[in-house]
Amino acid sequence: VKDGEVGELFMAGPMVSAVGYTDARKNDGTFVDLPVGKEGTLVRHFRTRDLARRRPDGSLEYCGRADGFAKVGGKWLDLASVERRLLEAGCKEAALVWDEQAKARHAAIVLNSAPAVATATPSAASRKPLAARIAECQRLLPKDTRLHFLRELPHHPTTGKIHRGVLVKQLVAATPAP
Repeated sequence: VKDGEVGELFMAGPMVSAVGYTDARKNDGTFVDLPVGKEGTLVRHFRTRDLARRRPDGSLEYCGRADGFAKVGGKWLDLASVERRLLEAGCKEAALVWDEQAKARHAAIVLNSAPAVATATPSAASRKPLAARIAECQRLLPKDTRLHFLRELPHHPTTGKIHRGVLVKQLVAATPAP
């Protein structure tokens, strides 16, 4: 990528293993040979799954992850597993997203509403009082995550998946400045 653009970070050098992991199944896509220099010599690189951009001074700026993991309190956290736990706790939809500009983590949650038909059987999670459901959601989130309750989450018109880019913009616009 060009300087200033965000791209995936690959590492090369004497500390990158020539053979990769001892478990060959973990090597697929993790270690790749990329052309380096004017001659295009292939050099073994480690795919970090980190996103970065080169600053004007030549240093690298960390810009997040290319996968669904985030480093929280020095430990890697699978954000998809947190989203699944929020769904199990009675949320209709949940998404954890990162606001790169403000360096802030947001959780957007749509709670299940009361059943529309009196004969419908609500889940045990949705029968809990609202305050208890909110407290449970907050307990599941990483520290310093801004919690937002929404009526609906934006979805990509083609895939139907949560449109995280649009969601971040909506949350940033709705968040008061500190």
